[in-house]
Amino acid sequence: MLRPVSSRPPFDPWLNHLRRDRRGLPVPYVNLWQREDGVAELDRVRLDHDPNVGMRAVFQDDADLPVPNFTKQNLGRQRECMTVGLCQVCARPVPWSRRNIVVSSISVEWVDVGGREVPVVFEPWLDDRCAEIATRWCPALIRRTREDNLTLIRIRSQREAQLVVSKGWVEGPFEEETRRNPVAMWAKVALLNARIERAPETAAGATAGSDHGAGR
Repeated sequence: MLRPVSSRPPFDPWLNHLRRDRRGLPVPYVNLWQREDGVAELDRVRLDHDPNVGMRAVFQDDADLPVPNFTKQNLGRQRECMTVGLCQVCARPVPWSRRNIVVSSISVEWVDVGGREVPVVFEPWLDDRCAEIATRWCPALIRRTREDNLTLIRIRSQREAQLVVSKGWVEGPFEEETRRNPVAMWAKVALLNARIERAPETAAGATAGSDHGAGR
């Protein structure tokens, strides 16, 4: 007699604490949730002090929304992961001995740090185990690996990374206010020792200091 085949991928129970989509798959901690129709939740955006970056920032209140958006990140959770050192998938603290970061050559920004240009990325940290799970099972990441030239880079020391907080404005009811007084958007990381091939269309002297919008 044949045994029933489990419908769950082999990463349970490592990710059992996460919210799941309707297929029963765990949703990474950093991802944004939205309404059924996928319309931007501008009414869920608020401005408040973010102790993780020490300034006023944009937050998106999506805890009760039903549909995950695997292409966008929640701004508050993204900053939390970057600054506190949490894995973007499982939300567990990641020691430097197990930190990884996903880099796409076409979305890297380049900034001047100490007289030399270094790459800056906004994708938060990945634990070793979650990095393996994501690269094997996440359809969006697998597709982007092919299309966007994604690379998984190990960051094993605080000396290899420098956090940069970008400020900008947000669409909707706070647009006028945040254009006048920009607020914290993303926490990004400058990779001080990483060797990344620069995409031809990347303009020299780009800045990591300004953004707009309510999700990425």
